Amino acid sequence: MKRNERGITLIALIITVIVLLILAGTAISISVSGGDIFTRANEAKNSWNSKVATEESEINNALAILDQILPSEPELPAGWEPAKVDQAYPNATDSQKAPIPKGFKVSIYEGETTIAGGLVIYKTNNALEAGTEGHEYAMTHYDQYVWIPVSDPNDMIMCRTHGASVTLDTTTLQCPTCGANTQLAGKLYHTTGNESYNASETGQTYTQDSNAREPDLVTGFDTDANVTTASTGVANATALRTQLETDFDNMARSVAKYGGFYVGRYEIGCIPDNSGEAVTIAETGTCRKGQTVLNAGDYDSSTNHGGVSQWYGLYKNTREIKGGATSTMIWGCQYDQVMAFVNNKKDGNGVNDFIVTSYTETARHTGNPATSGQNLNDLVQNIYDLEGNFYEWTAEAYGTYPRVVRGGGYDTNGRAAGVLTSTPNSPVSTSSSRPGLFINL
Repeated sequence: MKRNERGITLIALIITVIVLLILAGTAISISVSGGDIFTRANEAKNSWNSKVATEESEINNALAILDQILPSEPELPAGWEPAKVDQAYPNATDSQKAPIPKGFKVSIYEGETTIAGGLVIYKTNNALEAGTEGHEYAMTHYDQYVWIPVSDPNDMIMCRTHGASVTLDTTTLQCPTCGANTQLAGKLYHTTGNESYNASETGQTYTQDSNAREPDLVTGFDTDANVTTASTGVANATALRTQLETDFDNMARSVAKYGGFYVGRYEIGCIPDNSGEAVTIAETGTCRKGQTVLNAGDYDSSTNHGGVSQWYGLYKNTREIKGGATSTMIWGCQYDQVMAFVNNKKDGNGVNDFIVTSYTETARHTGNPATSGQNLNDLVQNIYDLEGNFYEWTAEAYGTYPRVVRGGGYDTNGRAAGVLTSTPNSPVSTSSSRPGLFINL
């Protein structure tokens, strides 16, 4: 019945399934053992990873080049400003560190690289060259300063109103009584006139126009007739008072912020020309080895140096040493901190202790002036000529007429901590000065 209808038989179905299974197994076998599907997928993955690695390497190379062109900001302690400071030396996390100001390089030379031993910086944007010849070139061609650490600004700064009887806030320098209206003064460790030095001085007061103090005018000489743009860089006595007070306040607050200040390694002078002669006074304001030291005799107004007289000419020139920080004639309170830093340390020969309060080695006092930085007997903590070359005028005032002169001279066995007074127009050719340098606020 309906024999002519056709359909698939069970046997045919089984055979078809078997054939399909054989074909599927063959296809899978071919793919796994070397066919295109998985191999190409694996190759694509490897190619992608390789290209990613290449791009990452190229990006890292580009970033390294950018770091050289535009170096990242250094790690600095809180409050230190990268626009003014290149680095914290030796490291921002060290308990004792020094700020290296813009425009200066920290020393790479043996004996000049530790804060405890007298850290030296050179005023240059060039890389310092290693070796003896490189060192000698740097010493004679770049201005140099030595870091004086001050752990507590109360050691050198006090309130004008309350003197040394109060403790200033170590960060803001505010007096607990005066508050934000605090006016600052130098804390001095000497009794003028007898060359004494009292490291435990605590009972000081500030009295304008009287005794030793800073900042202040000496009104007997700091008159409009003597204070001119030619002599000091400011127009009159009122402007000089403002400049002294502003400079002192900025210096004090910089000491509190950065933990110290720099002092000139040498007394200020003129750069010798190729013949060995000192260049004109208009080209002064250097602090380097081998210079002809400027002294009060170079500013004898009677010989027509623009009407500039002694102290005023030295004061003006210490302010002309520029570069990433501010230099001024050294203050008395700074000089005292230098004395504390060098006292009882070995001199440049490594033999004798440098005692600031007593007459010590007569070899420091040669009987004749020398160019800066020549006497190893008068080298201590990398600072030259504190005792035996020229006396050094400071910005410290005494009474209504004299300014204070510190250190010893080539003509006598003066003590490093010695204190003398001299009127600002005194033609004493044995007196020079030395700059202090502080990081700008």
